[in-house]
Amino acid sequence: EEMVGSNTLKPKDINVHLTSGSTATVSVFNLEAQIKSLLEDKELMSPQNLAPGYDYLSGMATEPITHYSEVHSGTDWEPARQRFCGDNPKNMPVALILFIDKSHFGSNGSLSTTPICFTLSCFNQEMRNN
Repeated sequence: EEMVGSNTLKPKDINVHLTSGSTATVSVFNLEAQIKSLLEDKELMSPQNLAPGYDYLSGMATEPITHYSEVHSGTDWEPARQRFCGDNPKNMPVALILFIDKSHFGSNGSLSTTPICFTLSCFNQEMRNN
């Protein structure tokens, strides 16, 4: 873990006090470390995995947008990029795409889990689906 720098990717167990007065242990992941691990992965960030016509460092289109296809080609992308990042070269606009699917288990359905998976908008559709 220390050699490859993956210790920040491990979840930390925290105790949460419930309204019933009891305590539950919940595993919490460091989202910043997880995003950073994706962005620093040279294989994952190779050009064939990135959205076409998109500069992932600036968030801007690199070619004219003629149809909707990737996240950056939507009509709301550029206004959001301008609002939250502007043209500051230190800002790297990237949207989180979340997949959340709550599942119930147990005999009376009172137990549930809600796994949350995410990907980044800079990846092309094939990579986001993997």
